[in-house]
Amino acid sequence: MAKSVTLITQDFHPMKGGIASYLMQIYRKYFANERFQVIVPNNIGQATDYQSLPFEVYRTDFFPFEHETPSRRQTNRNIVDILRQTNTDIVLFGYLRSHPEAGRDYKKYKSSARTGIITHAKEAFIDNAIVSKNSSSTGAHQGYTQDEAPFYKIVLQSADHVFCISQFTQNVFVHQGIHIRSYILPPSLSTSSLQNKTACKIALGYAPSDFVALSVGRLIDRKGQHRVIEIFHRLQVALPNLHYAIVGDGPNKSHIKETIGVRNLEERVHVHDQVDDVTLAKHYGAADIFVLPTEFIPPNDVEGFGIVFLEAGMHQIPVIGGNSGGVVEAIANGTTGYLINPKSRTELEGKMIELYKSSELRTRMGKQARTRVINRFNDSPSKALITLLS
Repeated sequence: MAKSVTLITQDFHPMKGGIASYLMQIYRKYFANERFQVIVPNNIGQATDYQSLPFEVYRTDFFPFEHETPSRRQTNRNIVDILRQTNTDIVLFGYLRSHPEAGRDYKKYKSSARTGIITHAKEAFIDNAIVSKNSSSTGAHQGYTQDEAPFYKIVLQSADHVFCISQFTQNVFVHQGIHIRSYILPPSLSTSSLQNKTACKIALGYAPSDFVALSVGRLIDRKGQHRVIEIFHRLQVALPNLHYAIVGDGPNKSHIKETIGVRNLEERVHVHDQVDDVTLAKHYGAADIFVLPTEFIPPNDVEGFGIVFLEAGMHQIPVIGGNSGGVVEAIANGTTGYLINPKSRTELEGKMIELYKSSELRTRMGKQARTRVINRFNDSPSKALITLLS
């Protein structure tokens, strides 16, 4: 008999990127045959954005960066009302600040219900990222206040399951001495067929002989797109037919576009900030290499895993990523691509040139990347999630 599963998250808008993609993958792999519904914030996107999704979407107010306020308590009551209405058996929280205490409140009405909290990266730094003021004014997680830290530890310890996107994230909890029942729940991609590279290049306006480097990700400092732009003029000496495609949106967009203009790179560096799934697949299909020199910005700004590296691998593209956070689990260094010091211009330039000069190396790494994604991030289910469904 199908179970009722409700996912509560503030980061599930179709255009939001990595976390939303990861949560959708979890739905497709584990819950597509269950009675599944999602609770999302009123203030992200429009109701019409969710109409094409294959499940019911409920919208309510969210106050993820407020602690023990009347507005947050009212939201928790609203969430519990929806959980009771849907007679939810399994309550999943897609982010630690997605009102996880509502799960405890709901279990007062349905004691047999089970709860799970999904953790990514930044929010796992609790004791290591204490701030004097919370992030309510910015809407982006920066850390926990002295009052919030013990509250979220209690919530984590009271959950039936805590899921970590990577071993790195799980280790962050361990190294802080936070003892929880946690399980690694890596990304899971659906197998996709390979596209014709020449056809994709032509469709996107490139010449078949152009060499295309691709980045996909939020336009923020830790992703490192700016570092590729900084060395682009030097790269062009060795890679005269180089084009750099940046797919993503975010707070650094205006600065990146301004830098491209100041350096007169408009014909070679292209920013695509609104891309649907079909077009994104074409960008992957056209790419010769994938590069995203991600870095760790203390105290907690770090990549929890790096799903885009797996997406590139599924498209048989060798990758270059920053040796930080969970990226070391997404890339098999020297086999599917390279892990580099993201702050080293010499290392970034050298690996891009090395891949440019050897089509045999690109082909071999690309094939190994696709095989690894299919074998390790496609068919291996989470025993913890299977237990939840049993």
